[in-house]
Amino acid sequence: LASCVRYNDTAPLEKVPRIGKATAAKLLIELANKLERIVPLDSDADELPQTRYLQDAVDALVSMGFSQRESRTAVSEIRETADSVEQAIRLALELLGPRT
Repeated sequence: LASCVRYNDTAPLEKVPRIGKATAAKLLIELANKLERIVPLDSDADELPQTRYLQDAVDALVSMGFSQRESRTAVSEIRETADSVEQAIRLALELLGPRT
């Protein structure tokens, strides 16, 4: 659940019967503040080794000036297609567009 909130990933929640994309998105928004009190969402405690590169991509995007939220959202959208940190950053930058 913490990973879903961290990466703004509704897919796992949508697998629950009677939970659609809109409901899953609403749940993530409502849970973000409550879950932050229990599990620090910026910690690596629940990070799985195969997704470490995704967190590295988020960190890189934040260091480039993107917000934590928009970086997480972009990385969650490309997580299925990227298989390295470099590819994740490149694909996320394509989604985010140029900074002005």
